[in-house]
Amino acid sequence: MKKNLISALLTGACLLFSATASFAECTYKPEKEGFNMSFTAYGAPEKNYIVKGNKFKEYTLASESGLLKGASIEIDATSLDTSFTKDNGLGAEWPAMFLTLRDSNVVGYFFNKFKTDPAKINATISAINEDSLDLDVTMNGVTKTIAMSFTVEEGKLMAAGKLEILDFAPKAFKSLRDVCEAGFHQGKSWSDIDLKFDVPVEKNCN
Repeated sequence: MKKNLISALLTGACLLFSATASFAECTYKPEKEGFNMSFTAYGAPEKNYIVKGNKFKEYTLASESGLLKGASIEIDATSLDTSFTKDNGLGAEWPAMFLTLRDSNVVGYFFNKFKTDPAKINATISAINEDSLDLDVTMNGVTKTIAMSFTVEEGKLMAAGKLEILDFAPKAFKSLRDVCEAGFHQGKSWSDIDLKFDVPVEKNCN
């Protein structure tokens, strides 16, 4: 009986230690010079017009602690660059002048239509878990938490998640949608976009 009790206690202790170890808290120190971000937007009724690789040229990164948790980004949305995707969704490519027009349309009919802080986007990493993080995004005076999954491979953290534009600026989205659906998105613009970023990190786990 005594042996069984000791065995049970040892087993329980081992299980507790294993569970604690498996959820060890890790910190990530980012190398901001290697930071990259982009988003993907969708058009067409079947969501097969895919505009990926969209970036912002002007942004400011900050972290008081020097760690990824609590790090923030302030984006000037007028610096939008959508030139990566040249495909027009119909088996051909848009002319170069259209890519500039696309940037102007998104900035003018969406970002500049924000009632609060036009053309400004702010985001802060508020929590980091084992394989996911919370990104608090603020646009048009509205803050929402975006859940992003991530992996770390060869010293680089890669995160991905989804953002619903209607949560932030439904009227501004309608303004852009009316322009895009008339001639560019085959009659359908989708309000969900894919976000991703990657950054070299130094990972330390307790």
